[in-house]
Amino acid sequence: QQTPHVLIAAATGEGKSLCMTVGLLSLCEHNGPDSLVVHLIDLKNDDLVALQGLPQVDTCAGTEEQALATLAKLDELKQARIAGTDKTVRHVVFIDELAEVVRNPTAMKLLESLLAMGRSLNINVVAAPQHPLASVIGSLLKPNFPARLVGRVLTKLDEAEVLRVAHDQPRAGA
Repeated sequence: QQTPHVLIAAATGEGKSLCMTVGLLSLCEHNGPDSLVVHLIDLKNDDLVALQGLPQVDTCAGTEEQALATLAKLDELKQARIAGTDKTVRHVVFIDELAEVVRNPTAMKLLESLLAMGRSLNINVVAAPQHPLASVIGSLLKPNFPARLVGRVLTKLDEAEVLRVAHDQPRAGA
């Protein structure tokens, strides 16, 4: 069963990291280390770092170099699974500060590849950009984040970009 990649978008201070933490803890509560492997990328070394002691957590990247190594490791896993290795263990990478990670062109390329092919290979991405600006996350959104949790954002244009709806169309709950 394929599960979606998830984008959690909101302005600074609106609870993105808390939402990611709750999702991660819920996944870990319901899945042991034999069925779930978690990779954390938190370049501000703040919110996700406290969770690195969970038995499901394999890597916790706090620097750009570590983030790149984590994404490269997941790309190797993706390639191995394409070649036919076992796909039963779900790998989920949680990325806090998505915009900081994708400033590196190599990281951007690796992440785009994971987003494009990962779901069918039991590799999922949960990401939160610090500033959900259309110019920052627009190119990643096209088909790759089917599940989106949107909190308070700075502009209606950013909200429209995140939700992928026309700026003047009514939205559920609006």
